[in-house]
Amino acid sequence: LSGDATEAFNSQYSKAKAYYEHALNMQRSTLPEDDPEFATTFVNLAVYHDQMADFRRAESYLNQALRLREAQLGATHPLVGPVIDDLISLYLATGREKDAGEWRDSPGGEGTRSNGGDHPAIAEIYDKQASLALSTNQDLVAIEFVKEALAVRENHYGPRHDRVAATRYNLGKLYNRLGRFEQARIELTSALDIYEYQTSDQEIALSALIAELIRTDLAQGQTDLMEEHLMLLLALKQSVYGDRHPQVAGVLDELIRLYQETAQDDKAQFYQRLRTQF
Repeated sequence: LSGDATEAFNSQYSKAKAYYEHALNMQRSTLPEDDPEFATTFVNLAVYHDQMADFRRAESYLNQALRLREAQLGATHPLVGPVIDDLISLYLATGREKDAGEWRDSPGGEGTRSNGGDHPAIAEIYDKQASLALSTNQDLVAIEFVKEALAVRENHYGPRHDRVAATRYNLGKLYNRLGRFEQARIELTSALDIYEYQTSDQEIALSALIAELIRTDLAQGQTDLMEEHLMLLLALKQSVYGDRHPQVAGVLDELIRLYQETAQDDKAQFYQRLRTQF
């Protein structure tokens, strides 16, 4: 950030901190110490200190909010889960995977999952729990959390939403990682089908998705499908970047390599001629 931008940024957060601390002082002067309103203020202060990279104080405020909500609402109430999720995120961000793991299977986490319904925030919690599982090499556990996130998003958004496609892509990547290529192909193809319109704002997601499908093709020796997906990727790159762009050149190189390896010399020479025009 520039000096002016940094000053404006710090000014905004200083005002937020002053507001939250004022709210906390007002609550302490007018409310009993176990009033649930305190928990909301504690969470707000935790967010502020997290943004300021003061993780020790952020953790302290989150723990205060958690103790209060558990005491007032019970460990399995839906309002307890998001605080636990914030703690998990803080621990992951600061390299405390063991502490995060201890919270992942806590009663509050289970309560959030069972009572949270189809609210998309619950899917975000599943995503973070999947990331935690991956960080501790629990791939099968991660898959189950991504499946839960997928079910929530399909229920909330419908089966043909971009967020659903992105979740299916993540699930396909996990299946590829485990060598479960048929299951990967099902998820990745379903995700690709959701992206009916190849618009520029979807290019990054689509490119990653098609690349993952190409990895599946390669792992299974499906050269025909690999060619099909490379051609799809080429058309996408050309539609977004034009015919003379490094992104296009990279796909052409992959096509040439495929045709050379499969002894399709005519096709290899054709795309080599295109490539030399760059």
